[in-house]
Amino acid sequence: MMSQLSHKHLILNYGVCVCGEENIMVQEYVKFGSLDTYLKKNKNFVNIQWKLEVAKQLAWAMNFL
Repeated sequence: MMSQLSHKHLILNYGVCVCGEENIMVQEYVKFGSLDTYLKKNKNFVNIQWKLEVAKQLAWAMNFL
């Protein structure tokens, strides 16, 4: 079902592998990695305008879903 969703603010999900207690999601490559990791590594370099733009894009994606 998730592989059928398409939106410019969503990462393409190719599939999910469930092996015992581990769940692995196979998704398209994202240049800067996950958002939380990026923000932790670059907290001193990310300005408020960028954070607001990301929040807007996340809201659009959630609205789409």
